[in-house]
Amino acid sequence: MNYSPVSAWMLDYFYKFATGTFKSGMNSEQVSGVFNDLMTSPVEMIIWPAIIVVFGFFVCSRGLQKGIEKVSKVMMLALLALIIILAINSMMLSNAEEGLSFYLVPDFGKVKNVGLGKVITSAMSQAFFTLGLGIASMEIFGSYMNKDRTLYG
Repeated sequence: MNYSPVSAWMLDYFYKFATGTFKSGMNSEQVSGVFNDLMTSPVEMIIWPAIIVVFGFFVCSRGLQKGIEKVSKVMMLALLALIIILAINSMMLSNAEEGLSFYLVPDFGKVKNVGLGKVITSAMSQAFFTLGLGIASMEIFGSYMNKDRTLYG
């Protein structure tokens, strides 16, 4: 249920982008105004979450293979396409080299200031979090499998 309102906001934003409510060159106050209008509109705050909940019920009612797996495949391909589009767009921005350098080239001076132990601990925390998500996903999908099959084959 925590994701229902956020998903509803994203659906509303998608609709507003498609219909031209968001325009190029809007400043932060104008964008905040669009969000504030959403938050103060009872109709929008009922319709968009209702669409999300009905869609979720529909997907879940179709079962694991015909519902969740089908939607997951489409959404994962859409996510991959979006990541590729954003990566290409990011490379074409001015000062992209500086951004890539900041992201990919380690700053050993900052490592020295923060401390190597803290950096390693933070990296390990991120790795364990990511592994935990993967393991939880495998457990969820594996719980729906027949006993004669395994996740590996």
